[in-house]
Amino acid sequence: LTPKIEKRLSSTRNQRLSGNPNGLAIYSASGEMWVVAANDKKIYGYSLAAAYPYSGTSLASTTEIPLALNNTGAEGLAIDSNFLYVLDSTAKQFYQYPRSGGGAATVSKVLKEMGGGALSSPAGAMLDGTSLWVVDSGTDKMYEYDITDLFSGSGTINAMSEFLLNGANGKATGV
Repeated sequence: LTPKIEKRLSSTRNQRLSGNPNGLAIYSASGEMWVVAANDKKIYGYSLAAAYPYSGTSLASTTEIPLALNNTGAEGLAIDSNFLYVLDSTAKQFYQYPRSGGGAATVSKVLKEMGGGALSSPAGAMLDGTSLWVVDSGTDKMYEYDITDLFSGSGTINAMSEFLLNGANGKATGV
């Protein structure tokens, strides 16, 4: 028996999102699910507990955070106890948003490959505690960036490590 958990995601005003989410992050310690919706230019927070059990109703967000005006290529989302990290595939940078929704976004350095070359099509992100990882669907590689170095100063940052994805995982768009 497969549990059914599908609910239509909506805004805090119970309005349907205008497109598919471009990134998903779960923070189990506080029972939160977050999605970034580039078409809506927002990050939406949801209660995981409200997503279960399936009732066929929409799931209204508990929090809405507007994306910064320059965060136009939102494609991936990662989370920690304080921040949401939106990967911008166009600018090849992260935008760091306070989870509380207050305050302006902080912009990271521009992401580069280990050797300093440009990323092709960054498409997904995850956080492992001290590193933000990015999957690039154009190079079929994963890149690791130190989170502290990423947000200190400006300019560019080379990946600390990178590895080629298995051929069966080509064109990956999420992590």
